Amino acid sequence: MLNPSIIDVELYEQTQLLRSQRAKEGKKATSPFPFSGVLRCGRCGSSLSGYYKKARGSKHYICIAKKNKGTCDLPMFTENTLTKEFLESLSPDNTEQFIKLTSNFELESPKEEDNDNTIKELENELSIIKTRKKNWLLALGNGVISQEEYLTMTKDDSKNEDVIKEQLSVLSQQKVVFDKDPILNLLLSLTDLWNTASDYEKKSFINELFKNIVVDVPSDYYRAPGKTPNVIIKEFTLS
Repeated sequence: MLNPSIIDVELYEQTQLLRSQRAKEGKKATSPFPFSGVLRCGRCGSSLSGYYKKARGSKHYICIAKKNKGTCDLPMFTENTLTKEFLESLSPDNTEQFIKLTSNFELESPKEEDNDNTIKELENELSIIKTRKKNWLLALGNGVISQEEYLTMTKDDSKNEDVIKEQLSVLSQQKVVFDKDPILNLLLSLTDLWNTASDYEKKSFINELFKNIVVDVPSDYYRAPGKTPNVIIKEFTLS
């Protein structure tokens, strides 16, 4: 039986995510909406999609829960408003603002020793399982146990073996903790690139740098003709 202390819940969840990502093929769809694919609603957690208003010739973003089901009350907002807030969040005059908004911005080096110890424990457990399965196979070959007994004895081991292999895969692919200066320099340079980049280039920048950008609008906003809500960026998650 697999040691419960070795199967970390968070690592297991990452494993399941890795499996899901591997099942998906193809590149992210391109679109003229730079922020589509990473925006998340600060009220219901749903994704936001781009919406083009032909009458005004302007681009907007809308929560898909509001668009498809009407179950969210996040007002639609313009891309121009979002872009203004986004670039201000990357201001070189206030880098601490960006750091505070970024959920996974680590400023300290990870404890590599802890990570190495986990890998060693998993590899040791995998070795034990393989040895145990080999012994059951020898017992089957020598007629000590039946085929039905062999399958019963190795069922849990086979499942645990797959889980451990996936966890080792996750640990080997985990990204190094973000280093403050290079990340900030890259993000701050984005403000200069933005003015000359195409929509598709902007989308590429955003999708490569960010996993999620959580947004909301002020709670006191009320809808009125010609009135556009401001945008609040509540959180960044780096890719």
